[in-house]
Amino acid sequence: MFQYERVALDQFLQTLDYPQDREHVIQAAKETTLPPAAFKLLQRLDDKQYDSAQDVEDDLRQHRA
Repeated sequence: MFQYERVALDQFLQTLDYPQDREHVIQAAKETTLPPAAFKLLQRLDDKQYDSAQDVEDDLRQHRA
């Protein structure tokens, strides 16, 4: 992922009100101009509730190839 995609993803995650579940995170991402690579990464999230942006980031780190 390029730096601008990483920044866009971080900024997006900071805009959400938590807790959020996977489906709500993805739905909110669909309503933004999030870069496609960042959106694809969000689709890898586990189906669970996230209590913070850091919680989402931690889960995404586990899914990176």
